[in-house]
Amino acid sequence: MVKILVCDPIHEDGIKILREAGITVDLKLNLTQDELEKIVKDYDGIIVRSKTKITGKIMEKASNLKFVGRVGVGLDNIDILTAKRLGIKVLSTPKATSQSVAELTIGLMITAARKIALASQTVKEGKWEKNVFMGSQLQGKTLGIIGFGRIGIKVAKMAKALGMKILVYDVAFNKQTEEIMEEFLEDAVSTEERLKALNEFEGSIVSFEELLTNSDVISLHVPLTEKTKHLIGEKEFSLMKRKPILINTARGALIDEKALYEALKSEKISAVGLDVYEVEPPKNLEMLNLPNVVCTPHIGAQTKEAQKEASIQIAEKILKFLKEKK
Repeated sequence: MVKILVCDPIHEDGIKILREAGITVDLKLNLTQDELEKIVKDYDGIIVRSKTKITGKIMEKASNLKFVGRVGVGLDNIDILTAKRLGIKVLSTPKATSQSVAELTIGLMITAARKIALASQTVKEGKWEKNVFMGSQLQGKTLGIIGFGRIGIKVAKMAKALGMKILVYDVAFNKQTEEIMEEFLEDAVSTEERLKALNEFEGSIVSFEELLTNSDVISLHVPLTEKTKHLIGEKEFSLMKRKPILINTARGALIDEKALYEALKSEKISAVGLDVYEVEPPKNLEMLNLPNVVCTPHIGAQTKEAQKEASIQIAEKILKFLKEKK
């Protein structure tokens, strides 16, 4: 009998699908790495979200492990190179949560541009500071999207409806990255699909430097890798001539937060909207309490619809994988 370990909370519908198929599903949440190492040999598969790390060390001890299911998009908490070497299949659900992340991205843009969070707080405090909260419209502004995959495309579609101009720098066009994406994400967006969407939204492919220089809003939608860590740092902030709003709903370490703090204080950027951080929960409260910072606790995929769909999709992919492996 197939045994699956669920390490992070997922919607009950996915668990139900697996159990109805005759699979044993054990929920063991908040395991330490040591605890996981001790029991992983007993399972054919593991299901995680973003919290649990599936390291190479854990995979080496997992003598029966056939797959790792990631309920979500990012794979930076899974050692995919070790998985490939050991023949362990990595499954994920990029389609399920892309809409919710894209909607939050737009929400952070509007909140930052109109200073909604701070204005709301002052009214709750009994203040009426209407003249303080002069904002700016997004219509007519240029949005620079770094990473034009499934989420980036949805963000572009919404931004186009708001009347924004679209610039794109897509690191996923890099051949090595694309090969990894295609092997581990069977739902990955092809280059042809990206180009079709770009044409539909009348967007332009530009260099990284051009995007930084010419964007009024910059939004990050790339995976965290060795190459993309601190993609935005002191040098990049110095190129942002329009003092843009910066949005990050991807991975916290894409931005050097020390450089971000200085950029906010020196007004090299006008505001930032953050859903992700280098360390979670974040410790740099001095930066987060700046008036031009909008922040949420990594809730990009945290909608009822997204979590239910992601759970169902990972269950269906697991069943398909097991059927094909027979």
